[in-house]
Amino acid sequence: MRRRRFPRRLAPRGLRTRLVVAFLLVAAVSALAAAALTFRQARAAILDRARDTAVHDLRAQVGSLAPDLPAAPAATDLRALVLQLDRAAGSRDWRTAAAYRDGSLVYAAGPAPALPERLRGVATSARTAVVQRFHHAD
Repeated sequence: MRRRRFPRRLAPRGLRTRLVVAFLLVAAVSALAAAALTFRQARAAILDRARDTAVHDLRAQVGSLAPDLPAAPAATDLRALVLQLDRAAGSRDWRTAAAYRDGSLVYAAGPAPALPERLRGVATSARTAVVQRFHHAD
């Protein structure tokens, strides 16, 4: 059986040439891997900062609006709160929902995306705000 070889023009001839080619390949792969990891870390940091800022702003809005709520708010009270929160969101396009105890969710306008059961379960026992980022196609 005859082995097929590279044409003489394409095959590196000397040891030095092969080492240089190998070094360049390793350097290129390393640079690509470092760039990919850096991009991923930067993206995660930007998303975390945006989420933290949004949660901080939401908590500030709730903190300023909640004292006006009665001790056992009705659906109309919750709707007014949610409407004020949605208006205060500005360019964030928040879609907030509120519920009191085991009541149904109240929205300002049209129902928001359905909440996952796991998030509802965590929110039921949580003492602070619970957030989840949703991805939607627009």
